[in-house]
Amino acid sequence: MQGIKENHSVSEKLKQILIKTCKSKAAITAAVLIILYTLIGFFVLPFLIERYLPGTLGQRFNCDVSLSQVKINPFSMTLEAKEFQMKESSGRDLAGFRRLYINFQLSSLFRWALTFAEVTVDAPLVNFVIDADGKVNLARLAGPDTASAPAKKESKPIRLMMSNIQINQGRIDVTDNRQTTPASISFSPLNIHLADISTLPDSAGPYTLTATGTGGATLKWSGQVSLQPLRSEGNLGFEDLSLSALWKFYRSSLNIASPEGKLDITTHYFFDYSKDRPIVTLDGLNLYVKDVGLQMEGAEKAFLKLSEIKLDVGALDLMQQKIDNVRFAAMGGALDLVMDKDGVLDVQRLIKQKTETKTSAPPGSTPNDSQAPWVINIPEVKLENLAIAYTDQSRANAIAYSIDDLKLAFKMAVNTDAPGMQIQVNDLGLALQKIAIGYADGSKPALQVGSLAVSGGGFDLAGRSASVSRLEVKDGSIDVIREKNNTINLARLFASDKPASKESAREPQTAVGEPWQYVVENISLSGFKTQISDLTVKPDSQLINVEDIKMSASRFDGKSPFPFEIGLHVVQGGHISASGTLNPTSLALKSDMQVKDLALPVVQPYLSQTASDLTLNSGRCYASGSFDRNAKGGMSYKGQVGIADLKITENSTRDTLLGWEELSTPEMRFSTDPDGLEMDTMKLTGLECKLIISEDKKVNMVEAFKTNSEPSTELQPKA
Repeated sequence: MQGIKENHSVSEKLKQILIKTCKSKAAITAAVLIILYTLIGFFVLPFLIERYLPGTLGQRFNCDVSLSQVKINPFSMTLEAKEFQMKESSGRDLAGFRRLYINFQLSSLFRWALTFAEVTVDAPLVNFVIDADGKVNLARLAGPDTASAPAKKESKPIRLMMSNIQINQGRIDVTDNRQTTPASISFSPLNIHLADISTLPDSAGPYTLTATGTGGATLKWSGQVSLQPLRSEGNLGFEDLSLSALWKFYRSSLNIASPEGKLDITTHYFFDYSKDRPIVTLDGLNLYVKDVGLQMEGAEKAFLKLSEIKLDVGALDLMQQKIDNVRFAAMGGALDLVMDKDGVLDVQRLIKQKTETKTSAPPGSTPNDSQAPWVINIPEVKLENLAIAYTDQSRANAIAYSIDDLKLAFKMAVNTDAPGMQIQVNDLGLALQKIAIGYADGSKPALQVGSLAVSGGGFDLAGRSASVSRLEVKDGSIDVIREKNNTINLARLFASDKPASKESAREPQTAVGEPWQYVVENISLSGFKTQISDLTVKPDSQLINVEDIKMSASRFDGKSPFPFEIGLHVVQGGHISASGTLNPTSLALKSDMQVKDLALPVVQPYLSQTASDLTLNSGRCYASGSFDRNAKGGMSYKGQVGIADLKITENSTRDTLLGWEELSTPEMRFSTDPDGLEMDTMKLTGLECKLIISEDKKVNMVEAFKTNSEPSTELQPKA
């Protein structure tokens, strides 16, 4: 009983203390403050924000602002806002979100930093618009122009810590009204997650960003970011970005139709602004474009098609201006170029011409005087399986050039350091298959080459030098035609249709800088054939067919004498070969030549022009000796010459007019500087001829070789 009384006594005392405390001014004040805090937090602040924030923001940014609902929990320190929208007076969206949730932590009081446990934005919208005058709609959100305002003293950033930031199902719309047809692209859904973001020194946190763009393009961005100092490292990538989506933003400046192709870009990046000199680098930059198609506006077909383009950059330092380990490849496609009647290449019109106002540089300034040179190392450039077609419509008769397959590979180093750009190319290899040159409306090209290969090539732009280890041309075919108007098709094919003006003829050609130095170590031509036609004497068929044409030369530099060898076979009969040295500057020539069994009946069409009653039935020409040409153009020959098995018959009588078994001299000396012809001996065997002298002293052989236009009297033997 005593214990119960004691407990009751304690309870009464506590009750009296509690009543006394509640009646105290401090308790009443605390209660009032808690009630006020609760009322203000739950009701007053949301009301004030809903009522006054839209108007304040609308007046500040000259736009219409609406906010549907605001909730604040003063005890859990959270804020939630819904249906926030900012619109221009025209009704066009500027920005907004469906829901904003912020969770503030009281630990800020102990950390001396604003601390947020969570910041979440659901369905945010940003509408980025560039108007026709170039102004950006979102620029007004940055406030008035402060460019002319005095610079403020740099201050330390607010101490801020955010444990978790999330942007969910966002949307970014970009519109460019400067284009003839407004261009637009959207990224939705946009999702961003950042963790442990802080302005405290040396505090970094991870982040991820994903977005889906128009046409299925995706953006992926992840890494680490620090705000104090500003530093970030991570990976950035675009996938399936349509070239046509990018083209829409440049279409007013380009003369191309909507392009075909998809673009992928991935890279690892790093930037650091904590140093006196910022660091901005990209590593492992990979660009991949597939199924590319470019077509001029209004053209019937694409001028460029490529299956794939690859660009790999090992390292790119934007501050140091260095690019290392660049590898470029373009494979599987076709390039079709056309030069119009005005002499302008179609691709020269890719960019629309604009009137530009030239501005003079400040006095005493020089271009690029403060810029560091770019240094670029390109260990591999490769083009494969590329067909090329080129049509020149500026000629009186359009000319077509084509290559069925091109392969090109080389290494390159670039340095833009003054006084001039330095470009060095090494290990150049080029292979062309099935080259054709001819008139665009012709049924057959005049010149065809099976293959052309260059190996061991290189050049130095600064040193103005170039070299090729080997140039090899195989399996060609050339049609040489003398037209009825006495013009040669190849001369007409490559000659310029436009005569040189008198002014340009009078003006001396001045070289810019040192002349280029070049050398080709080895040149080889083989497997060529040619068909020679003369429509003035033989319009129905070819005159001569030459095959197995081959030629080789070495150490060709365009100025020094170089050795050569040449050979060919005449299908109608005969073989010609020569070897020696040729000076390309003076065309001085020293050579040993051989002509074996060259068939003479190939000249029958010309004989018929002067002697229609005669037929050259047979005959073989041969020669073996030295043929020279000096720098002045004088020519000389020394050696054996002969004609064998010659037989010329009269068509009317079928008699042999002239013939022999062999006419030869073991050494003939012929010269044009000075003029002269010498032969020590001449041998004639098996002579057969028909010689008639008429009563009026006319000789039948002379009369037989008179031109068809001259009157001729048929001679008969005197009775």
